[in-house]
Amino acid sequence: MKRYINIALMLLIAAAIGCTKYNEKRTTLTISEETVNVSYVGRTISIEVYSNVDFDYEVSHEGDGWITPLESRAKEPTKSVVRFDVAANDEYDTRRATIRFVTRNGYKEQTVEVIQAQKDALILTGSELAVSYEEQIVELAVETNAEISMTTANKWIELVLSLIHISEPTRRRGIS
Repeated sequence: MKRYINIALMLLIAAAIGCTKYNEKRTTLTISEETVNVSYVGRTISIEVYSNVDFDYEVSHEGDGWITPLESRAKEPTKSVVRFDVAANDEYDTRRATIRFVTRNGYKEQTVEVIQAQKDALILTGSELAVSYEEQIVELAVETNAEISMTTANKWIELVLSLIHISEPTRRRGIS
């Protein structure tokens, strides 16, 4: 009798493991995009999620305060559209966060990276430079988070050296 109980118990465990493997193989979760790029002004983004089981999503802590979930809509039995509001980026640095989608049974997971551009800035030390009538080199400090170019509108101002480095934000102009 004990032998039959052990055999029945082993068959029950094998069936449970087999069902788990079968369910894991049949679970699907696919997202429409792996990366979403957003300009600094912000916008609403929509992610299409294809899954044959219920799923949840979470925004990483890096997205706190600028990525907000909106209502979700199921379009078809296996397709849902999940929407997020991405707030404007008033900072001078690009920011990144992830949105993680995971099936409730825990078998499948997908991640979307949201990358939002910085607000470009160009900061000068002043709006005008006073120079004497003699030829001289004038330094103009420029701070920027964007690639810029510099030209002169007057022939008597000559661009001598141009440095575009955030760590060294100084441009030199020769006045002759």
